[in-house]
Amino acid sequence: MAKAASKRKERIQLLNYLSRDISTRTIFFHQWIANYLGLSEIDHKCLDIVLRSEKPLTGNQLAYETSLTAGAITGIVDRLEKAGYVYRQRDKQDRRLVYVIPFREKALMEIGPLFEILQKGMDKIFSDYDDKELDLITDYLSKTVKVLEDATIHVRSMVESKRFKQKT
Repeated sequence: MAKAASKRKERIQLLNYLSRDISTRTIFFHQWIANYLGLSEIDHKCLDIVLRSEKPLTGNQLAYETSLTAGAITGIVDRLEKAGYVYRQRDKQDRRLVYVIPFREKALMEIGPLFEILQKGMDKIFSDYDDKELDLITDYLSKTVKVLEDATIHVRSMVESKRFKQKT
């Protein structure tokens, strides 16, 4: 029994190590893409969110999705607009709402080729698994995304609390 518990602990440690390694390598990968596009990594990932969204996002919705402040999002959208990847569009019924609309074709033409080798590698990995295994991987990744969202919100609140205490 102790041997099984030890083996499980080793597996969990390896999973944690590999998760951290994936995170690190993902950051470097996206940093090089952002560099190629002339964007910061955060600008690039905000563009990714805008491109993946099924409907247009407002700046406030993008702020919520990223846990960034509205002020930070304004700067990001300014830079994305200047780079020609997005434009702002006012809502016809409620002029207070401003949507961030991607120039989808331009973005996909410039970004798509950068992801080809990664996508081919991922397709190869996915082909190694049956549907049940893919469902398990999807479940794991979905839960991981939720944990990361919650952790991001928690750390952001800690940072904001620390800033507030420093001002008072």
